[in-house]
Amino acid sequence: MGQWIAGSAFATALYHSDGNGNVTCLMYPNGTLAAKYLYDPFGNMLAEYGSLASANRYRFSSKEWDAASGLYYYLYRFYDPNLQRWPNRDPIEELGGLNLYEYVGNSPVDSFDPFGLKCKTFKDCWANCMKASGAPWALGALGVSYGTAATLPFKPGAGALGSGGVTTTLSLLEHYTGIAARQLGRRLNPIADVVAAGAAGYLAGLSGTCAALCGSNVNAF
Repeated sequence: MGQWIAGSAFATALYHSDGNGNVTCLMYPNGTLAAKYLYDPFGNMLAEYGSLASANRYRFSSKEWDAASGLYYYLYRFYDPNLQRWPNRDPIEELGGLNLYEYVGNSPVDSFDPFGLKCKTFKDCWANCMKASGAPWALGALGVSYGTAATLPFKPGAGALGSGGVTTTLSLLEHYTGIAARQLGRRLNPIADVVAAGAAGYLAGLSGTCAALCGSNVNAF
């Protein structure tokens, strides 16, 4: 997108987005701002300015905006930011939630729906990251199955930053470290102690890495 003049600093404009994929600005390679967008949590446009602001159609959630209807196209259905809901039913019915018209569980700050079917949350992203990065092995070293640990609840409080600055405590990590402490307290044997301590340390570091990745982009995993 741009003026496409060979050798010009304004030949191309690059997209920039926040952690939920909302396009926040377009910028030329020389650093000049081409467009800037400000939204409320549900995607209503609060302000837009810049030479390409009106020409660009990809905005909230990086989805295509239709100026005539004011709707965003999410591949499987359209979204109305004014109503803060989907105008039509969820194609996958209750698999996407009991309310077939609700947009991302009424929690757009830390949730994202890539296709208009089912929303993804910071918790989902974090759990997928942990699973893909070796958490099942480390849990096995602590004597806990991943399937059991994955069912443990999250709880609000101080902890890792989620997308949009929402703060979430990964209470699952508290269970991990508690399990490691019990393993160490049993003094089964020196090897078991080292394995338990190493696994707990690995999980703590992995949890922080996944929290950082998902905090900046809830759709990372």
